[in-house]
Amino acid sequence: MKNIQWFIMILSALLVLSACGDNGNQENSHNDMRSTTPPKQVILDVELTVNPDVLQPGDSAELQASVKLEGEAVEDADEVRFEVWKHGEEDHEMIEGQHLGEGVYGISYTFEEEAHYYAVSHVTARDTHRMPKKAITVGSPAPMDEGQEEESHMDEDMHHDDMMHDDDTHHNH
Repeated sequence: MKNIQWFIMILSALLVLSACGDNGNQENSHNDMRSTTPPKQVILDVELTVNPDVLQPGDSAELQASVKLEGEAVEDADEVRFEVWKHGEEDHEMIEGQHLGEGVYGISYTFEEEAHYYAVSHVTARDTHRMPKKAITVGSPAPMDEGQEEESHMDEDMHHDDMMHDDDTHHNH
């Protein structure tokens, strides 16, 4: 029984001593971190446009994301996808964007029915994810009540520290 007590005392002493030894290293690394300049925060600017802005059922539109970093066109985005869905529907269509040049990525999309639609461009570049959103009206559907407009469609698991969100809303008439 005394052997177990001695073992526990020695193990406890080792744990205390090893914890004290780590504090010195953490303090030194903390001081090193203070002496370096913090990294500059990169702001990725993504503008989502729909052209033409007046649509009838069966019309095609160009959905484009203009991607800039500090005013300069981003020609090498990691990923640009466009998500399109009709208001009130669960099914969302996700389409890979094509690089059109000068930091512009886009798709052509045909809006088949008279309805309220939403489009989101999912842009990942330089370790940042931006998701500007547009509301698109095709034809003359019944007006939506104020409480009926969708605030966000993101899943809870899509939140990341390096992710920024835009919620640009634009009604086309």
